[in-house]
Amino acid sequence: MTTALIVSADEQRAWQIREALSAADVEIGQVFATSHALLHRLAQPGEAPVDLLVIDENSTPMNQWDLIRELGVRQPTSAVLAVVTEPQPEDYTAALSNGARGVVRFPLSYEEIASLVESAVGWSAVLRDAVATPTEDTIDRGGKILVTAGAKGGTGTTTLALHMALRAAAHRPNDRIVFVDLDLQKPDASVLLDVPQNRNLTDLLGVIEELTPRHLDDVLFRHPSGLRVLFGPEHGEDGERVTEFAARQMLSMLAARADLVVVDIGSVIGEAGATALEMAHTILSVSTLDVLSLRGVHRQTELWDRLNIQTEGSVRIVLNKVTKNSDLSPSAAKRILNYPLLEAVAHEDTKGLEAAVNRRDAELASPVWKQDLDAILQELGIIAPPSIHDKPQRPRFGRGGKKKKGSDSPEALPPGGQNSSPAPAAQADHGQLPPRPEQPPAVGSQPTGALQPAGASAPVASADNAEASLKRPRSRSRFRRAGKAGSEHGAVSIEALGIATLFGVCAAIAFQMLLVGVTFVLASHAADEGARAAAVGDNATAAAVSATPGAWADDMTVSQAGDRVTVRMKAPTLIPKTSDFALTIPASAGVVKEPS
Repeated sequence: MTTALIVSADEQRAWQIREALSAADVEIGQVFATSHALLHRLAQPGEAPVDLLVIDENSTPMNQWDLIRELGVRQPTSAVLAVVTEPQPEDYTAALSNGARGVVRFPLSYEEIASLVESAVGWSAVLRDAVATPTEDTIDRGGKILVTAGAKGGTGTTTLALHMALRAAAHRPNDRIVFVDLDLQKPDASVLLDVPQNRNLTDLLGVIEELTPRHLDDVLFRHPSGLRVLFGPEHGEDGERVTEFAARQMLSMLAARADLVVVDIGSVIGEAGATALEMAHTILSVSTLDVLSLRGVHRQTELWDRLNIQTEGSVRIVLNKVTKNSDLSPSAAKRILNYPLLEAVAHEDTKGLEAAVNRRDAELASPVWKQDLDAILQELGIIAPPSIHDKPQRPRFGRGGKKKKGSDSPEALPPGGQNSSPAPAAQADHGQLPPRPEQPPAVGSQPTGALQPAGASAPVASADNAEASLKRPRSRSRFRRAGKAGSEHGAVSIEALGIATLFGVCAAIAFQMLLVGVTFVLASHAADEGARAAAVGDNATAAAVSATPGAWADDMTVSQAGDRVTVRMKAPTLIPKTSDFALTIPASAGVVKEPS
C-alpha cells in the first residue's frame, strides 16, 4: 500500500488533504505542521523511504517550492505532489523546475488525486528499480552538509573547518568534497590557501534564479588536494546581497552534486548563515576551554532554539585549542554544556598552525593536529575509522625473526651482499651440501652446527642444519638505531658539559665580584681604625693592619698625610696567576684630634 507524508500549516486543509488521500487508498504516515519537522523525520536513520510526499502551499518556514527542491535532494526516489489553490501556469512551471511530479488543485477531487497518485507512485517505483541500491556507507556519507559555527570570535572556526575539509578530501579521494566560506564579513579561506580570489559566490547572484551546475563549476576553485572551494565575497559589504534564497539555491545544488559540503558561517549568524543551519545535517559549534566561549555556546544554541532553525539532534560541540595547562578540563565543560560534546578534541598546535597560516600552506600543520581532525571526522561519521588492515605491518624480518623460505629481501642476503653467489642457499634448499671451502676454518672458529668439510669424521649435516647455518647477518637497521642512540647520548653529554661550563664561569664571576665588595668594606674599616689610632697619638699603620684579616693585610698599604689616613688594599683573585691584574681599592678617613 502507498504511504504518504503531508506538510500543511493549516489544520483544516491538512484534514481535507488527508481525507482525500485516504479515499484514494493511500495510507497516511504522518501530518507535519512545519517543514523542519518533516526534514527531521526523513533524516532519522533506519527510516524506510516514503512513496509519496504531499506539500501544501502554506508550508512554513520553508516555502512550498524550496521545500520540494530540498526533498528532491534528500529523497530523490520519493514522488512529490504540490497542493495549490487555483493553480496558474507559473505554478506548473515552478513544480516542473523544482522536481514535483504534479500539482493538485485544492479542494481535492477523488478522480484527480487518484490519477496523480497512481502516476507519481508508479514513477517512484520505476526509479527505485532502475537505481542500484546504495551501500550503507554511501547512504551515510553522500550529500551531507556540515556547518561549523564559532561560539565567539577567536575560537579558530575557519581554520578548523577548512582543515577538516582538507582531511576529508585526503581520506575520500574518490568523493566530491566542497568547502563553502559563508563567513560573509570575514572570509579568510583564500588567505589560508594562498589563492587569488578571482571568483567568489557573489558572481552567482546575477544568475541565482537560473542557477545551473555549470555556473557553480565556473566559480568553484579546485585545490590540488581534490577539495573544491566556494570563496566568500571579496568585500564585506557584498555579504548583504547574499539572501536566504541565494544561499538556499547554492547549498541545495552543491549538496545535490557533492558527497560532503562543509560550510563555515563564522560566529555571527545572518540570513545566509541561518539558511545553512536550517539545511545542515550536522552543526558543529566550535568552542575553547574558557568561560566566555562556553557561555557563547549557551547563547548561540539558545538563539537557534528560539529561531527554530536547527534540526533536532544535529548540534554537536567540539573543543578547540585544548592544552594540558587549561584551567578547565573537557569533562568539566561536558557537564556545563547542554548539547552533546564530542569526545575528540583539537589540541593547540601553536607552532604548526602558525607556520601553516603564515606561509599559507595547510600541509605544514603538525601530525598531531591532523590526527585530532581525523578523530573528529570519525566521531561525526564523515570518514571511516581505521581498520586492522590500515595499521602498519610488522617487518617480515623483525628482531630475532627468521628468514622465510624463498624470500628475496636484501636483508636476507649473505654477508657478501647482493653480488654474492646464491649457490649455497639454493643447494641447501634442494637438500644438497654447499661446496667445500678452499681452506678449512681454523680450529675453534667454526660455529656450532656449521657444516663439516669433506672427509671429516663428524657426520654430514642435514639440509635443515645447512639452512640453519646460513643465518642472516644482523640487520643494518639495528646498527643504525644503535648508532643513532649513541649519537643522541653524545649530543646530550656535550650539551650538559657546555651548560656546566657556563654555569661555572658565571659562578666564578659572581664570586670574584663578591670578593671586590668585601675588599671595599675592609679597606674602609681599616682606614677608620687607623684614623682613630692617629687621633690619640698611636701608630695608624699598626691599628689598620690589626683590624684587617690576614688574606687582605698582606697586600695592604697604609699612609698618613696631614689629617687623613689612606689605605690601599688589593682584592684577592680566584686564579693566582692573575694577581697582577687585581683591583686596588683605596679608602681614606679623616683624623680628628681629641682635646688634651
